[in-house]
Amino acid sequence: MDHSNFEFVFVTVCLFGSIQGVLLGTTLWLLKTPAPQANRLLAASVFLCSLFLLDIPFAAYPEYFYTPLRWLRFTYFLRFALGPLLYLYTKALTAPTPSFERKTLWHFSPLLLGIFLYSPFFIAESDLQRIALKLFLEGGASSSYHIQLLIWVPVVASLAMVLQMLVYIVAILKLLKKHAIQIREHFSSIERINLNWLKFLLLSMAVFWMIYVSTVVVPAFLHKPLLTPYYYVTYLGISLLLYCVGYFGLFQPTIFVRPLPVEKGSDRPSGRYLTSTLTPDRAKAYKEKLLQCLERDKPYLECNLTLQQLAHKLAIRPIHKLSQLINTEFKQNFFDLINQYRIEEAKKYLEQDKRKESILDVAMAVGFNSQSAFYNAFKKHTQVTPKQYEKNHKDLITSPAGGRGRRVSVG
Repeated sequence: MDHSNFEFVFVTVCLFGSIQGVLLGTTLWLLKTPAPQANRLLAASVFLCSLFLLDIPFAAYPEYFYTPLRWLRFTYFLRFALGPLLYLYTKALTAPTPSFERKTLWHFSPLLLGIFLYSPFFIAESDLQRIALKLFLEGGASSSYHIQLLIWVPVVASLAMVLQMLVYIVAILKLLKKHAIQIREHFSSIERINLNWLKFLLLSMAVFWMIYVSTVVVPAFLHKPLLTPYYYVTYLGISLLLYCVGYFGLFQPTIFVRPLPVEKGSDRPSGRYLTSTLTPDRAKAYKEKLLQCLERDKPYLECNLTLQQLAHKLAIRPIHKLSQLINTEFKQNFFDLINQYRIEEAKKYLEQDKRKESILDVAMAVGFNSQSAFYNAFKKHTQVTPKQYEKNHKDLITSPAGGRGRRVSVG
């Protein structure tokens, strides 16, 4: 495919992608959920991406600079809002008590930097813009100070924008790490709320931004031609990833339907329970009550069991006392404790001589939502897969020594 055909295909894809982005963003904005703030922040990100894609096809043709559409390029400074929007989306999605405060607006202060960096280019005449962009793409230089300044405007602005995006990606990954710890304290099934999809897409986006630097910023600094095909593909890849974030966000269930109680000192691991009112005697009584409930009622068989539900069943108030009890007495979080009991229950099925249930049936019967979650938990607690455990058990009872292996008790 020659360059002109490739450019035509790219322009067509960008136009359709921009339209699809508007539709996706509108759907996210209008979607009724218990936490609409997160969806609207994500919708704003998708709208921005659509705007960027819409500009590229027009920029591919020189006539673009002699029409009112050239002012679309003024929206380039809005790229500095993309990182903050994704960060605030993640924060709204993972916070037990999401709120939008006035101080949050400081995240958008880099927009002023974007306006400052891009202004010389936008106020320049159309002919100068076209010449500067041509030299920028072809790696040339100009003896004119004014044109040379216009060449460096997109270079410096692009570098600043990429650095800002990488900083926000790191900040989002830290939020996701904290989220992973938090949900294990409150939920027994986390496959749909662990946000692994967001982590994967953000890491992929970081890779594409680095490719963008190597194909756009570095050649521009060295006065070399841009690697145009790779630049197109990179730009399209970043936009595609952002659309994927929007698509997955569209089907992401609300994680915290109700606000979680705040535990004093919980943000300091070393002094997490310094202010706790849970006395040793009460902790002992709660532990016996919890063990009796787990053995007798088997609440862990409920696939969506939460810490709040179990605390209500045990009449333990506030619920962070139950979390403290599990952390200190069992040396585990809620997620691991419940799954350990589920695994012990699954072993009973796997040790049956003539088991009729499939592995998936066993997983569902003991409280798991999926076979993959069952396999992961089983291997974590036993260091073998369910099928390996079943085979080892059969080998054990058919060996000369015979007999069943003693099961290690929980708690």
